Amino acid sequence: MVINTMSFFAPVMNMALKFDGKSQYISIPNSEYINFNTNDNFTIELWTKLENNDSQESGSMKSSILEKSSSESAFPYAIRYYNSNAESYGKVIVCRSDGKNKPSLESVSSINDGRFHHLCFVRRINDKNKGELSLYIDGIEECKTDDTTSGNTANSSRLYIGKPHNNSLLAPFSGIIDHLRIWNGALTASQISTIMYSAFGGGVKLKHDNPDKEIILVGNWKLNEGYGLHILDDAKHNNGSLGEESGINAPEWVVNARNHPIQAEYYNSSVYNLLSSPDGFKKLVERGII
Repeated sequence: MVINTMSFFAPVMNMALKFDGKSQYISIPNSEYINFNTNDNFTIELWTKLENNDSQESGSMKSSILEKSSSESAFPYAIRYYNSNAESYGKVIVCRSDGKNKPSLESVSSINDGRFHHLCFVRRINDKNKGELSLYIDGIEECKTDDTTSGNTANSSRLYIGKPHNNSLLAPFSGIIDHLRIWNGALTASQISTIMYSAFGGGVKLKHDNPDKEIILVGNWKLNEGYGLHILDDAKHNNGSLGEESGINAPEWVVNARNHPIQAEYYNSSVYNLLSSPDGFKKLVERGII
């Protein structure tokens, strides 16, 4: 296995990346750890803030936040939203495809309110032993549907953030993206709402429904480097690149002043604070988080 390496440097905390909605993007190399096939469970989560009244010149009504795809053929996951060209402006779309079947979800809530929002796309096996897709916004499940894919969903494409690759049906992302994480299993609603405000290093493992298994953090891009043309993956060192090697089309580093409504009960129940308390580990076990 080839590991993408780079020169490491001390990160600048509380940073994020801003995309202009035209040509800026991040690309992350394909890896077995983030390339999920038909029956693989996963969780994709990130923080984002849409640019107010983003103007899209392409004419497309949908913009790409994240795609592990270079076309509309088979892909394991994608997160998109309706841009200002659409009546449903601000609603989030998640989907996957085996090249024939393309299950998708559209949120009830809109996120074009000038605030940061936590988006979470989960694929799990439900109580009927069938594949199911769920979309969470700010820790609350918005909607779910059956995963109707039956053929391969894995591909050899890189993971693109901010701009679709070779897909003229989608417009680029306009706004800010922060802290992308990928897990190799389905997080529960309780786990999502508890860890969404927490910052992890690599190697984190969470409790699985099956006591013989664990859910492992397989991709962890904090996006807090603050400068340069690379982003570090704390989990598997699958480091990403900003734009092209020359720096063209690289998104802009900005100070991350998240103005999402962090309620005290959520903050005080975060994994970080619980682990800092004398009985924190015990509480996490009782809540089924680890």
